[in-house]
Amino acid sequence: MDLTLIDLWLPILASAVAVFTISSLFHLVIGRHRHDWKPVGDEDALMDLLRGQGVAAGMYTWPHCADPKNMDEAFMTKFAKGPSGVLTVHPTGPFSMGAQLAKWFGFSLSCGVVAAYICTATAVDGSAFMPVFQIAGAVSFVCYSWSGIMDSIWKGVPWAITVSYLIDGLIYGLATGAAFGLLWPSA
Repeated sequence: MDLTLIDLWLPILASAVAVFTISSLFHLVIGRHRHDWKPVGDEDALMDLLRGQGVAAGMYTWPHCADPKNMDEAFMTKFAKGPSGVLTVHPTGPFSMGAQLAKWFGFSLSCGVVAAYICTATAVDGSAFMPVFQIAGAVSFVCYSWSGIMDSIWKGVPWAITVSYLIDGLIYGLATGAAFGLLWPSA
């Protein structure tokens, strides 16, 4: 019998709950990423400056070059003089941790769905624990962590932070693989 995504609703849900729980322990109890972010010197002055410039929610770079053919000597001098950077500005208004956590849980569900989809194409009803664990774990590891590598390459995120998040992704992948392996439908 061929499996469908509907047949795998329980491992999808269990993996999302497991990852959500582990990430909550990492961030709220252990404080694993507490030192990943640094404060700016005068936060109030910087916020006033950004408001004064009319900086709305979005992603910004400086120095900015909209077209590679504009990377002239003046641009390169600005870049070399520094500082240069990438800035992400959140929408103005109250911060809702509940909304962020709901989005994170939804993302975790989507990683489980992707793992389930790949598993339905590669494993069969009644497969043993280890092949299912390997497939679901590897797929979800990539889902959770590999985009961080691009952030270090293109956005200047320190490699130590990226490696730390790759380790998180590996642990999330192991949890997802275990959920799928343990809850895989029997023959």
